[in-house]
Amino acid sequence: MIDMVVNKLRRNIFFPLLIIFVVINIACQKNNKEKTSVENALVLQKENDSIHATINVEFIDTGVFALNTLINQRNFSIDIPSSKASKKKSKRLSLVKPTVFESYRLVKNETVVKRYFVFKEDTLSFKFCRDCINSYSGNTKNNILNTLINDNNVFAVQTPNNLINYIDDLKKKYENNVREVQDRANTYNKTEQGFIIDYLTLYFYNKIFNIDFSKVNDPKTIGQLDFYYKEIFDNIKLLDKLNTILNKNILYNLLRFTSFKNKNPDLLENLQYLDSRLCQTEALDGFLLDYMESFYNDLSNKDIITIKKYIRKRSLKNVFDIKTKKISENVFSSKLQGVDSNESSFKEVLSVKTGESLVLIDLWATWCVPCLNEMPAWNKSEQKYKGKIKFVKISIDHNFEKWHNFLSSKNDHNFNYIITNSNHPFIKEFKINTIPRYMLLDKNYEIISDDFMRPSDPRFLEQIEKYL
Repeated sequence: MIDMVVNKLRRNIFFPLLIIFVVINIACQKNNKEKTSVENALVLQKENDSIHATINVEFIDTGVFALNTLINQRNFSIDIPSSKASKKKSKRLSLVKPTVFESYRLVKNETVVKRYFVFKEDTLSFKFCRDCINSYSGNTKNNILNTLINDNNVFAVQTPNNLINYIDDLKKKYENNVREVQDRANTYNKTEQGFIIDYLTLYFYNKIFNIDFSKVNDPKTIGQLDFYYKEIFDNIKLLDKLNTILNKNILYNLLRFTSFKNKNPDLLENLQYLDSRLCQTEALDGFLLDYMESFYNDLSNKDIITIKKYIRKRSLKNVFDIKTKKISENVFSSKLQGVDSNESSFKEVLSVKTGESLVLIDLWATWCVPCLNEMPAWNKSEQKYKGKIKFVKISIDHNFEKWHNFLSSKNDHNFNYIITNSNHPFIKEFKINTIPRYMLLDKNYEIISDDFMRPSDPRFLEQIEKYL
């Protein structure tokens, strides 16, 4: 059963990625405004420490340009459409960690995969045309992975004739690539070299386990696979160092090998086994959750229930109820700064009046465009549930004056607070590293959801009503 289940997982999660880069003609409505911001603002606690990427596309032909990666271990796609040829478009992104974007193109009915690295403050430039063999026209520094790796078989399971030789060849290529990166000290600093080598290591691990295990029966081969299986878990924090689709590929292959290794087709037991070794990363959560939200979901009800049980509380992302949890006394006693510069304890800020049964917290920043886009829906909800829900906005802006001036320009001073310290107990306890983010609490300050859906979500009011 498990191999059937994980094959469903793979097909349904990755199939949209294979087709997303195909050239298509589109007809945009004239009154549609072109968005220049990404759907989610992904940020570090200090704005000036963020990693920024600018994506420039010159459209020779009409269509949709797309890049793909994982953000917080979740599928993330950047789509830049154009209904006109000879047009240039750009998008600017803020990221929380170095990122590898992948593009997929159909060339003579075969998928071509390209990989582009964003380190700190980088620009990726492309030409979008039907007949372009190489669409990238940007800095060669960000194109390093396409120099080191020429592999379009990223999804298909491999069936090597001699697995020992296959792994030896992979190791030699990996070691040669590492040396080549280390020899490029004039182009890449030590930190950038480390990130590239991290990616090459993930790629190496993924290729080892991206094989058909039903063909493996030699004890020596199984022993070698088991050696690398353990090595991956010894280096499991690699999965949190970079934003890359490789993380999801590795999880898929580890789940397959876990079933093979334990000679156990039971999905629940294999998830338990794998999850116990992934306690230091949320990679498994993202992998499973993306499938649960997929329109291509064709698992049985039993499998769905099993997967639900193994989506951790932190990664529910608005889909399932979570077990209640209380805010720690350390956070309750911590201070928040108000618009008048005075400080209040977290508990004072959350205190409710008679009749208020819920507290909704909005975590945002003045420079976060998606956060600002949510404000009209937030304001409507605040008016609708006045006297029933306490609405509290907490900014993670690094600049108090900028935040204060923004609120003054909006004449918005009610229940607004700011945290400028990235080591604040609240920031650390709830791992606030992405915004916009919303938290829903009951009147006893027990957490209903630490990652509630956005006010603009059609399901928002329905979910709110459920807890009133």
